[in-house]
Amino acid sequence: MKPLSLICYLALGLMVLLAPYSGCTPTDGDNGGADNGGGGGGGGGGGEDDDDDEVLDALIKTRIAFENSADKTSGKLAVGEDLIVWGVPGNSVYYLVPSTADENTDAGTMIPHSNLLFGFRDFAVAGKKVVLVRSTNEVAVFNTLTGGEPVDIPGGDITLHALPAEADDPGHMMADGRLVATINDVNTVADGNAIKVIDLNGANHTIISCAQPAGFQATFRQVAVDAATRQVVAYAKSPGETIYLWDLDNPAAQPVMFDLFGDAMPSSQVQIQFDGNYVLYRQGFTDRTALLDTSDGSVRTFTKKSDFAVNSPVALKGGKFGFFVAQETADSIFAAAALHRTAIGAVGDVPNATLASQTTMIMPESDCVQQDVPFGYGNTMTITPDGERWFLSGSNFIDFDLEYLQMNEGDGWELFPDEETLSGWLMATDVACSNDTVAFRALRQVVRSGCLTEDEWVLGFIVLDRLD
Repeated sequence: MKPLSLICYLALGLMVLLAPYSGCTPTDGDNGGADNGGGGGGGGGGGEDDDDDEVLDALIKTRIAFENSADKTSGKLAVGEDLIVWGVPGNSVYYLVPSTADENTDAGTMIPHSNLLFGFRDFAVAGKKVVLVRSTNEVAVFNTLTGGEPVDIPGGDITLHALPAEADDPGHMMADGRLVATINDVNTVADGNAIKVIDLNGANHTIISCAQPAGFQATFRQVAVDAATRQVVAYAKSPGETIYLWDLDNPAAQPVMFDLFGDAMPSSQVQIQFDGNYVLYRQGFTDRTALLDTSDGSVRTFTKKSDFAVNSPVALKGGKFGFFVAQETADSIFAAAALHRTAIGAVGDVPNATLASQTTMIMPESDCVQQDVPFGYGNTMTITPDGERWFLSGSNFIDFDLEYLQMNEGDGWELFPDEETLSGWLMATDVACSNDTVAFRALRQVVRSGCLTEDEWVLGFIVLDRLD
């Protein structure tokens, strides 16, 4: 299955409303921002082939509903290896194996005791395992392959620092591959080290404890880990503005220190991202996005500023980056949701980036949706680990006028057709991805009268190896 491009749309016209998702393949857009891809028509779901074998589409909207407003905005949504995990406020943490699910799937599997013991927005997903957080800030590991009970990690090994209030706030545990990086309460853990990594590669977890920096008096605010290089970074402040780097194969050694005090200091409002030798972060004073090269300590600052998008997230994976700019009026759309213009590229491009067009518009399929939106505008972005695809969506509540799921393979932003929305396109928020799965909250609309609809927000996903 492929999303549809503008050329496909012009060729098929209104007839594409009758076609399944797999029709046209994407065509190249203008990476300079003039033509960033385009639309298509409505889509279909799965079906049966000539041999009556089930055909599973790449893109699935399940029947798993987020039933109240709190579910839509407060519960975390994360992905692992053929695994989607989500939290439901006041209820539980659930998981789903996307390769075995379809459009009729109406429930996930509850992680045991997650309705009583574990937080719905504080977990981390690594491989096939989920690290859950108790109210005491101690953690437990649940293996979705074997099931059973979550396995507690002693508080002397891992007791997390005070966690942020919201699922997308900086300062939570951060996972990459089968590693989970944590910031710990130094007054509770036995060795007094704040930065620890839970290694979930084997049948049983192991704890990698990183040496506390000599003379350290600041407070760690954020952490990030890169599984490929087996390195972890942490941002600390008060006093100072510093990023520390540890080698997980030599964790007892003192970390490398990068002093970012002054204009280069990271923002406390945006989670840092770590990939290879690079840390992507939002600067606190300049409203710009910056890239720290840990191989030489250099900091390159992007040309475009973020201004109104100053607290929007950044993305970094597979040598590719993504962030949001809002330097001029046309860079932002303020309605029920606030969308901002994307800037993407490869780390070698810095300080330059490819900006989405301000004028190539998404044209809704229905007069009921009157807001035209430029391609490549959103407020949540994720990149596949191989750096081959960017995915873009809205965040939290789904605005049916604005928040489209979009994909970019380096040749422009494109849409996914959907006959269950007034816009004719897939509307989504909170997109997240792994090497094999993309997950999001999706909109399903049932027309009741005219433009009046009954709206339902459901779990949606893409199985990436079916997308080709």
